[in-house]
Amino acid sequence: MGVAGLDYRKLTDESLDPLAALQPVLTSQNVLSISKLAHRLPVPGGGDATVSASAVHATWLQKLFWKGDPQLLKRPPQGDHDYMHAYDTCAKYLDRLAPADAVRFLDDITFSPDAAKHLSTQTRSEVIKRATRTLRQLCEKSKKRGDGSGEQERTDPAGMTFDEAIAHLQQSQAHLDTLSHAFIQSLKDVQQSYVQLYDLSRSERLKVHDLAVAMATDGQPLGHIRELLGVAVGPLDLSVKTVFGDAVEKVVAALRGDQDSLRKYPEPLKVLEGMVTAVHNNVQLGDGTVTSDDLLSWLHPFCGDAALPVRPRIDVLQILESNFSLRDSDVRLLLLYRTQAVLKDREVRVQT
Repeated sequence: MGVAGLDYRKLTDESLDPLAALQPVLTSQNVLSISKLAHRLPVPGGGDATVSASAVHATWLQKLFWKGDPQLLKRPPQGDHDYMHAYDTCAKYLDRLAPADAVRFLDDITFSPDAAKHLSTQTRSEVIKRATRTLRQLCEKSKKRGDGSGEQERTDPAGMTFDEAIAHLQQSQAHLDTLSHAFIQSLKDVQQSYVQLYDLSRSERLKVHDLAVAMATDGQPLGHIRELLGVAVGPLDLSVKTVFGDAVEKVVAALRGDQDSLRKYPEPLKVLEGMVTAVHNNVQLGDGTVTSDDLLSWLHPFCGDAALPVRPRIDVLQILESNFSLRDSDVRLLLLYRTQAVLKDREVRVQT
């Protein structure tokens, strides 16, 4: 594979992605010939799998879209009009991509940080609409060839069909439509990073969950979390209570010494205090989505763990007590925990 500028060391290093080594040298003039030799390159960690011609073309199209090409697009796009022209240029080659590679390419130019930064929402939406039409046409051609197992589908390592790729784009389109929702717009005044994270989530369950947990640990009102889950394109199978419980779990993990659990927050007790205050304020509004009983059930195992240091357990109890009027049974339970903690601290053995 004699290509000027190609780093053959990186290309033949089986621990590295060969596509990353190829991308800098791919052009409209050599992509076809290189793609025909791609099957000689192993996929890192892929067993006997090798690089597909489709993956090589997808890698080239990403480069073409963002950086241009000596023959087809002589300068990188500068604005929305240029980016639409770049997409239309790329679209002529979508028939060379397997459905999964088409999706990876389209996600890169519509849902990457660069896409959110450089393309307007309207342009991203238009790209997805045009791509959806193109994939529908390719799907029909594939079906007319026989049973839908045309070259694109046979060579697709991810096993994605055209119908699944189209459904993926429909999800992308539906998600972009939610960016104009009043609640998402209002988040810009609260925390711009929330908007960016939501934008790039595509309403994917895991990403929306992580954003909602981040909002909970930031002490955001529970109503905001509920609205976020309501705006995202579902079904997500997520509730405010589930999210809040997961956020408490992260705080407890940090209190137990897990430094990776709350990297952004050096003081997990302050995080917990903000969260408990948010629950208190929500209860005051007459909303029982998350209650003091829920907090107690999530925090009981930590507070009652005699193997842990006394001080943070007592601090957790005090945070709870300062925000809620607890039932007598819970007050007695907290008193018992406090007494046990103090006795443990003084190394007094109590025979029961």
